[in-house]
Amino acid sequence: MYIYGIYIFSFILSVLLGWIMYESTQNIILAIVQSILIFIPLTEIVIKIVQSVLSKIIKPKLIPKLDFGKGIPKEDTTMVVIPTIIESASKVREFAKKLEVFYLANKSDNIYFTILGDCTSGGKEVLKEDEEIKESGILEIEKLNKKYPKMRCPKI
Repeated sequence: MYIYGIYIFSFILSVLLGWIMYESTQNIILAIVQSILIFIPLTEIVIKIVQSVLSKIIKPKLIPKLDFGKGIPKEDTTMVVIPTIIESASKVREFAKKLEVFYLANKSDNIYFTILGDCTSGGKEVLKEDEEIKESGILEIEKLNKKYPKMRCPKI
């Protein structure tokens, strides 16, 4: 209703301005061209007017939110999953570094970070590079777990 109202009101104003142009010049082609060209700027003006009016009429509502200012409680344990396509062992190392940065930027109990990686698609289900990528991933995660032993993800 909001969008239809904006476009209908803009269309009416555009036609009205085209009619005024036609009355003053008696040139129908010029009036139509003006109506078409002025439609988009009029739409922007109408949007601003409608938003201004609606902000005065409709009172804002509070959006419910969770307060984790004192940390994340155990019952709200969260895992942030980063999905990606991994093409090589060097990409695994790159994502492991990003994972470490995410952890360091969000050190909090009960929040864990993980990479959900898939190897690139090929003609076969399993390629020889897949094993190298998998081994590299295991090695990088083991390094991170040794570096930050306290933050190991609990077994589920």
